Amino acid sequence: DPFKFGRVPEPFLWGAYNGATEEFKTFRDTIDFIFWASEKNAFFYAHNGGKFDFMFLLQFIGEETRPQIINGRIVEIKIGEATFRDSYAIMPTPLSAYTKDDVDYALFEADVREQYMDDIIIPYLKSDCVYLWEMVSEYREIAGKRNTIASNALSFCKTRLGVDPGKTNKIYDDQFRAYYFGGRVEAFKPGIHKHASIFDIKSAYPRAMMDNHPTDYYFYNDKNPEGAHFITLNCFSRGAFPRRGKQGLEFPTDRDTYCVTHWEYTTAMKHGLIDDIEILDCVHFENEISFEPYVTHWYNYKQWAEDNGYKAKRYIAKIMLNSLYGKLAQNPFNYSSYKIVPLGSDIEDGWFLSEQYGDYEIHGRDAAQELEEKHGDDLDTAPIFLNVATAASITGYVRAMLVDAIYNVGRDRVAYCDTDSLIVLGKKKINIELGKNLGAWDYEGQAAEIAIGGKKLYASSPLLDGPDKGKRKIASKGAKLSANEITRLVKGEVITWTNEAPTFSLAKPPSFVVRKLRATA
Repeated sequence: DPFKFGRVPEPFLWGAYNGATEEFKTFRDTIDFIFWASEKNAFFYAHNGGKFDFMFLLQFIGEETRPQIINGRIVEIKIGEATFRDSYAIMPTPLSAYTKDDVDYALFEADVREQYMDDIIIPYLKSDCVYLWEMVSEYREIAGKRNTIASNALSFCKTRLGVDPGKTNKIYDDQFRAYYFGGRVEAFKPGIHKHASIFDIKSAYPRAMMDNHPTDYYFYNDKNPEGAHFITLNCFSRGAFPRRGKQGLEFPTDRDTYCVTHWEYTTAMKHGLIDDIEILDCVHFENEISFEPYVTHWYNYKQWAEDNGYKAKRYIAKIMLNSLYGKLAQNPFNYSSYKIVPLGSDIEDGWFLSEQYGDYEIHGRDAAQELEEKHGDDLDTAPIFLNVATAASITGYVRAMLVDAIYNVGRDRVAYCDTDSLIVLGKKKINIELGKNLGAWDYEGQAAEIAIGGKKLYASSPLLDGPDKGKRKIASKGAKLSANEITRLVKGEVITWTNEAPTFSLAKPPSFVVRKLRATA
């Protein structure tokens, strides 16, 4: 069924395509599809299946089914001999980012679809399956066959390129996780402005990964910031350093104790952003690691694919470029193991009732229990973590790049920043050095007007120049808003947004999102 607010859609047609044989089959009933699929020892991929398609198949699971669930998404689940995987876990963007045929979804309505069934099946349903098969088969061939993009990125880096970040333990992770922060997102000048130029960094994180970053267990502590990788200091900072606040990451102007990378410390000193400094601790690592081989491989592959018109290969290379550094900071204690059992089943020792879905329950077990069984009682020293120190250094590098650009431009001219991008006001010359290389700043265009409502909330008028000339730059996290709606928000209106598509969750029945939105800054 087409998405319609208040109506939970049900499948009226399933399609399955095997590109190796070019076999394409359709099923008008879910039972027929699952009976056919469950007898095949094969992988079945559905894009966003873990949040949508697979929800219609849970009634067919067997007892004691052990799905892989990450952040509420079913990444993998077995039904009979078949293994169902969510391709969104390896290609985390809509399929339309690759290619997708247009269709009039009104033709899918129950009262008319029978007369258009041939048109729905071919080309629409078949083309969706073919496109997904092309993407997944390309991905499995050139990137890896693991369930998630981060796991494939790490495996590729280690086994194919010989760059191994190694393993650490909980004691190590507890010590250096304090230095690990995400990107910097700030709305410095909320409101409606004239003459806004937009810039971003070409592959900021891949560029950061090409430099040298701390690795291994071997380090020493002193109070000399010269040559240190991490610095803990008490100082008065004017927006130079990150701090975890109630509303997420913030960059305050006040005195506090900050845990920072040397990239950030050096940049803050360069621009005079910190005063009254007391150095509390400095960490010097004896060994460093660079992911230059990984970045070079995928960057060159992306350029080759682009030059030769290989759209799928270019897309895969692009997402692989940006999918490694976050894996290094992964905390295994944040995960759980799950099994799906019939409603009312006895809960075994060590397990807990996680969620209920229809006639089934999902029982969970904390990762610590699984890890203890594998590594023994002393989890503090078990090698189960990667290296959060390496990840912290990489993310600090990018924040330092952004701060350096903000103060080269002039803090008073910057209206907004988001991780690796800037919106700069005014017609005067902007002091940003542009380039074509990895990590260089790129000019996206100038807008005659831009409305900024807060973090991840802005909309420009059509760009007057640049590579995206004629297009708008829009961000509205958590809701799909038009430029007009964002502008009205910035002017003080309250906008009610409803999502036509329901939200499927293992924790509760399908629901519909209604949000009353207002500008936050």
